[in-house]
Amino acid sequence: NILSHVLETFLAGGMGSLVSPDGYLILSGILRRQTPALYAALAAAGFSLRAQEQQDDWVCLIAQHQ
Repeated sequence: NILSHVLETFLAGGMGSLVSPDGYLILSGILRRQTPALYAALAAAGFSLRAQEQQDDWVCLIAQHQ
C-alpha cells in the first residue's frame, strides 16, 4: 500500500506520461477516505475514472488516460 499523497505527487510530477493514450492506470490499496483527493489528482493529470471497487475501507481505482 502507498499513501495517497505520494500518488498525488507522482501524478502531479508527470506519472501520467508513462501511460499510453487510452491506457489504464490501476491504483489499489487506497483507503476510502483518501479517494476524493485522488479523484482530483487523476483528473488534473488527464485521467478519467472508469471503475472503482471497494472492500471494507480499501478501494481500487481504475482510470483511463485521455
